[in-house]
Amino acid sequence: MAKAFAVPSQLNAIEPYDRVLEIDDGSGQTRHYPLIGQNVVIGRVADVDVQINNVSVSRKHAEFYCDRWGRWWVRDLGSSNGTRVNGFRTSERMLELGDCIELGKCSITLTMPNPSMESNASDGTSIAGQVVAVHTSEEAAAGLSMLRQSQTGTSRISALHLSQLMEMSQSLQRSEQQRERLRQLCELMVSEHFSADVAVVLMIPKKKAGSPQTLCVPQVRAGCNAQSLYITQALVEACKTSMEPTLVRPSDADGNDSRLAAMACPIRNDEEALVLMYLMVQQTYANEEWLTLASLAAEHFKQAESAWVNRKLAKVNALVEIDLERARDIQMRLVPTGVKVPGMEVAVGFKPCRWVAGDYVDVLNLANGHVLLIVADVCGKGLPASLVSSSLHTMVHAVTAAGADLLNLTFLLNRHLVAYLPANRFVTAILVDLDPKTGQMQFINAGHPSPLILDSSGNKRDLDMGEFEPLGLRDVEYKLSDDILGKGQTLSMFTDGLTELKDQQGKMLTSVRLGDHLAQIAMSSEGQPLEVAADQLNQLLDAYTGNRLQSDDRTFLFARR
Repeated sequence: MAKAFAVPSQLNAIEPYDRVLEIDDGSGQTRHYPLIGQNVVIGRVADVDVQINNVSVSRKHAEFYCDRWGRWWVRDLGSSNGTRVNGFRTSERMLELGDCIELGKCSITLTMPNPSMESNASDGTSIAGQVVAVHTSEEAAAGLSMLRQSQTGTSRISALHLSQLMEMSQSLQRSEQQRERLRQLCELMVSEHFSADVAVVLMIPKKKAGSPQTLCVPQVRAGCNAQSLYITQALVEACKTSMEPTLVRPSDADGNDSRLAAMACPIRNDEEALVLMYLMVQQTYANEEWLTLASLAAEHFKQAESAWVNRKLAKVNALVEIDLERARDIQMRLVPTGVKVPGMEVAVGFKPCRWVAGDYVDVLNLANGHVLLIVADVCGKGLPASLVSSSLHTMVHAVTAAGADLLNLTFLLNRHLVAYLPANRFVTAILVDLDPKTGQMQFINAGHPSPLILDSSGNKRDLDMGEFEPLGLRDVEYKLSDDILGKGQTLSMFTDGLTELKDQQGKMLTSVRLGDHLAQIAMSSEGQPLEVAADQLNQLLDAYTGNRLQSDDRTFLFARR
């Protein structure tokens, strides 16, 4: 017995949708809700889109929405029992097919819409108002003849057809919605000059067995009496194997309308699915010339679709670049420049390797007349690391404004990062509390490269401090160390973006060579503003890397009494 797939025709057109919520509310019955609109709110009250009468579900529990790229998301709306995706609690998350979303004790599965209403009928039984027959591959082998486009033959394609194809291509590039572009393709194929009786676009799942899915509303030629759409399984299988446009002529023994042939032309083929333009055409048109014409239409569609996707990506990339430029501008405004510290000079160098940096540098004048100097390096690069560094800036300023000392500041920073950083993420940092009048320093090293104390004679020494674990790994009891910054001496703090800098041959700068360069700069810049020393170091680092791309953020801080 042949398996039948019901495909909506224009006579009972159903607007397709992308995803379906399969809802198990604990009542013993499963509901299906199509995600048609942009936003779907689920909750216990009556004025939501989907009501679930379960006490574990909040009044307005969660929202499903679709972004500009057609991806579906779930957002928790402050529910009491939370929203979980595949067992993990989340506030907002992008969804994939098969994901299980739990709202309290209720379970929701995201599935593909299934337009098929399967039937065991093979005798022309009406399904959803139409007759649909699908032949198996085994049946087709005995009763169907196939025609594939010849790669050597030539076909007579009129200038009118070519003009219409170009017009369709231009129109496709102006359409924002994929369904609209698919509909335009099908409309062209049922026009008077292309003469297909029925046209539709089907998606054939590969990973899971299932019925073909309609991606657009099937189009029927004006004046055509077609009341049914035959999806021949043999044709689908042939396209899967050959990836060529293929015609199939059903035999009279199939019980179908013997005047109609079926044609399938692959549009897209990937790991997930095969997408076909599926046509039904009268036998008088079922020849190689018409097959070539239909395949040209499909090729024009694919080219227009590719061009549209590329333009869309270009627009998205442009928007991303604008956002990154704004993020960079915001971060650069947080870098201390021109900070006046009574009794001291301060200079800062800050150069992200990407748009934004994961390094954090700060200079804060404290209420007791001291100055707080911080250089930190967030594990990772780019935007995620920059978000952490920005949060550090906010927390440091808030905590110091509240009067916290260096030890409490470090404790609070670590506790905050332990709570919110992902696993195996951390922050290295040097925190120094310096009295400009006396040069007395209290400091903590949280897994960071040791600072150097330099003088104008070219002498240098490591700041003698006990090293502790980086911030954010676990609760640690940090302790203070002490030292003195003498008159005319310079405290140099930096990230490993300097010590691990590589030249064009891949040779690393190292902390030893960096220290030698810093000592030379301290000698050569004696009697000059500290900004001169910072400029000299930046020039040296740029010359060392040459044309080699920077692989890490570069940050340093000079403080001189």
